[in-house]
Amino acid sequence: MPEDVNRPLTPSFIKKFDRKLLLNHPNAWSTRTHLVVYYGLLFILLLGFISYIVPDDPRTDSTLGSWVGFVSLLSLIGLVAWLIYLLRFNVFKRFGISKATDTLLSFFLYFISIAVFVFFPYVKPIVETMRANKAYTSGELAADINAMNMAIVQLEYDSLNHSWTRDTTRIVQGIGSTHTPVVERTHVYDTIVQYPSRRYSILYSSDLDNKMRNSDSLQKINDSTYIFFTAPNYTPLTSYSYSANPVEALTSREIYNRVIRNFQRRDKNALTAETERVSEKYVVPGLQLFEYYDVAVNEYQYRLSKRYQLERVRASIENIMDRKSNFDADRLPGLIRVHFYLSLSICLLLFAFRHSTPKAFFFSILAAVILLILTMLISAFSGYAARNLNNWVIFYFFLFFILSVVVFKTNRGYLVTGIAVNLFFYLLPFVPLCMVASYYHGYLISNYELYYENYGRDLLIAEVCGILLLLVMLLTYVHSVYRKWYALPEA
Repeated sequence: MPEDVNRPLTPSFIKKFDRKLLLNHPNAWSTRTHLVVYYGLLFILLLGFISYIVPDDPRTDSTLGSWVGFVSLLSLIGLVAWLIYLLRFNVFKRFGISKATDTLLSFFLYFISIAVFVFFPYVKPIVETMRANKAYTSGELAADINAMNMAIVQLEYDSLNHSWTRDTTRIVQGIGSTHTPVVERTHVYDTIVQYPSRRYSILYSSDLDNKMRNSDSLQKINDSTYIFFTAPNYTPLTSYSYSANPVEALTSREIYNRVIRNFQRRDKNALTAETERVSEKYVVPGLQLFEYYDVAVNEYQYRLSKRYQLERVRASIENIMDRKSNFDADRLPGLIRVHFYLSLSICLLLFAFRHSTPKAFFFSILAAVILLILTMLISAFSGYAARNLNNWVIFYFFLFFILSVVVFKTNRGYLVTGIAVNLFFYLLPFVPLCMVASYYHGYLISNYELYYENYGRDLLIAEVCGILLLLVMLLTYVHSVYRKWYALPEA
């Protein structure tokens, strides 16, 4: 029995738990997951504290790229250190007593440990978002944008262009997202201004409802012809990253209804003071900002931006909103998937390495690279390359599965069957995704509308099915085939 190791910052309950695992569950103890989680949490707290105390103005450009790159290197170093300890003891390769549930538990513990290391680069973005939310609320940003726009519109009322633009549109039956201006030969009179117009925009009927919702105003000429009106630009200060929640930033049409429709002049000093308040709040003193304007094209917009420091205010609000939206509803699912699948991919490689010989493992990687290159070359010279790639993955999966079954029929551990077992196992959780993707790539041509309606939902179902398939196969076939192959004498 080895002596207790005095690890730094390790409380007594962790030492007791470590000893209990060693005596009763050596397979679980060998993963060191309990230590990875404990020290990982300490490092996450330390990293979060450093990220919080480091000066970082939310109005300035984010430095996430440098932080994430540096912390990723630390994660890699930690992962390698953990692997060194992990490789010192392997119950499976020493032919210890190992049940199918032990195999599933080992995989689960590997995944938890790797997920901790992969999570480290997420700490800084989380802290950055927390600091930005604490400094500026979404309602506050919207209120300041609205205050600046309405003040400028009133101060510059006599210089603004108040003409609404119009777009005469002909509706055609069909499905698509095309809105292309074309020249018609026949004369159709615009009933608002009573003059013949030759130019129309063509809009598919499937996009009509969306166009009507987003237009500032419209007039229906007949069942197939509409005139859509766009309000003048009454929002000199805009933020392309702004998410209108909980208080919406006013659109040009809304500012028109509030200010321009029944325009009444207000005290210029009060309006100027309002613009200065917003400018002072968001302009970072001493910060250099590159501003590009084609003065020859729009000299007035250039002077307007200089007068009210609009580009500086806009840049600051963009930076704040980018920080606030690191984990918004649009980005969060993608970030979760990146973390999950990166952890899963590393875990699959680690599990395969722990359950096969080094020779079979590295030849498996070489075979995968060669097959990938050949498959991409074949797909490049054929149509529908993306769909073909998914089909090839499905084909390889079943090919490797059939080759892995040969393990139970032979009395030698052949290298080719070892490679087949490794590659079959690695592709296992991704096959349902490839099946759904392949189906929809062919389905898109004739069912455009249903493609976008159901694709995301079915991909999510495929993801869940892939994970369930992996867990079931770990308990049944994967456990058996790896033990059988490793126990056979090498060919």
